[in-house]
Amino acid sequence: VHGGLKAVSLLFEAIQLQLLKLYGRHRLSADIPYYFFITVKGIVLFVVILLIGTGWSFLKPFLGEKDKRILMAVLPLQVVVNIAMIVVDTLNEGNASWSTWRDTLRILDLVCCFPLVLLYLIHISEPTSQ
Repeated sequence: VHGGLKAVSLLFEAIQLQLLKLYGRHRLSADIPYYFFITVKGIVLFVVILLIGTGWSFLKPFLGEKDKRILMAVLPLQVVVNIAMIVVDTLNEGNASWSTWRDTLRILDLVCCFPLVLLYLIHISEPTSQ
């Protein structure tokens, strides 16, 4: 699924760049599908990584209460950060606050991954019951 979304987003990026080359400016008709698929790809990737990190698999199709709380806190924040990163990437690099926002959002993106890593380490260290 993620590979298909990546292929579609690359296709729309190519269309977007071709239109930029032809007309010298971004066309809204090419921007909307590109940013939509980039956002969906980021969300799908993060959800898959989050579910793997919380120990979800075909053998454990449910999450514990602690895992659900962390998932419900981290997932919306991750979605907002990814959308904000897309918006900041479309701004002019010459903007005074562009690099500050870009760096802040990347740090927030990493901070969102820390609970995932901690859950993964906790699940690895737990003994499995037979």
